[in-house]
Amino acid sequence: MDNSLKGLILAAGVIITCIVVGLGFFISREAKNASDTGTNQLSAMSSQFNNVEYTMYNGLKVTGSEVVNVIKSHAGKIQVSVITKANTAGKTYISKDISPYNISDENYINPSALFLGQLIRNSNEEVTEIVFTQQ
Repeated sequence: MDNSLKGLILAAGVIITCIVVGLGFFISREAKNASDTGTNQLSAMSSQFNNVEYTMYNGLKVTGSEVVNVIKSHAGKIQVSVITKANTAGKTYISKDISPYNISDENYINPSALFLGQLIRNSNEEVTEIVFTQQ
């Protein structure tokens, strides 16, 4: 009877060990799936935060002086295009070099005029250009 009791205890120990190991594998798989989901969400949020300084201008009406400030602060990073009533083809600024103070120039940005901002995105949903259209 002593040997049969030891055999049952050994069998129960093996079964419990198998259950614990199985639960360990199950939990590690679930943790990996949760980690992958979290990583994907973090990447999506990261790409949104990369463009947060530009997204505020999408659909926003700003004054011409703010447009000039945007050109001076962001034109080296992305393209900034300005469409005025005098120049419907628009002018694209790819550097911070701007001289908006010549009133006779067709690209003159009136500091008190209103401009509507619009974002242009590439296939990766990254902002590549801000277009300001005079209203």
